[in-house]
Amino acid sequence: MMTDEEFSMQMAELETAFKEREELKKQRGWRNKVDPLSLEYPDYLKTRLWKKEIRPRILLRDKNKCRRCGGNAEEAHHISYDDEVMLGMDDDKIWSLCKGCHTVVEFTNTGKKRTAEDKLAALSDVSFNEAQPEVDMRRDPFRHPHWKRLTAVQKQVYLHEYSERKMQGKTIRPT
Repeated sequence: MMTDEEFSMQMAELETAFKEREELKKQRGWRNKVDPLSLEYPDYLKTRLWKKEIRPRILLRDKNKCRRCGGNAEEAHHISYDDEVMLGMDDDKIWSLCKGCHTVVEFTNTGKKRTAEDKLAALSDVSFNEAQPEVDMRRDPFRHPHWKRLTAVQKQVYLHEYSERKMQGKTIRPT
């Protein structure tokens, strides 16, 4: 059982911790708002800080170019989840990526989530990419089984070749 003195000391410690947390929120500019660092990652991605400030700033910095393949970037990928990065104070650890490169970085070709170490390797090594698929005129290009894993550049090449063949009236895959 706790004595009155022990109880008072514990309450004072809790009160001090609460005041410190409130002061930290004020310093970060989150007074009367939810601190983004206290959110789960999917909820963090819905915050104004991410959607309206950090993500657009990263895409603008990289001129909407994927830092892996040079294609059109639509995603901003966190390399680190440190507080400074999540609060937008260290943009060097966020990269602009196209959807295909982002998928390749996040998932293996079997759909399994990559480890942090594998993600770093996939960011810098384009050999993780799918091979450029052969155009198949019998198949809708957007239903190609590897479409989600193709880089923006690979998709562009595929669609260009598909369009060329369609204009020439070729309906079957070349041998």
